[in-house]
Amino acid sequence: YDIGALMAYSGLDLQAAVDRVIDETLDAGDGGIIALDPAGRIAMRYNTPSMLRGAADSSGRFDVKIWD
Repeated sequence: YDIGALMAYSGLDLQAAVDRVIDETLDAGDGGIIALDPAGRIAMRYNTPSMLRGAADSSGRFDVKIWD
């Protein structure tokens, strides 16, 4: 909800909204977010030591990660 509201009411793009929620809403070590916007753009961010995550799209993106 917070990410969508930031995009709708503050004009932030998906990554900026995800970053703000991770930085300002979640406590350190709480978790992470994988989010999609209406255009299919993907944003991933976490504040834990690691997060299993994956993303794929029609343009050929195929990411599977454990660590950055």
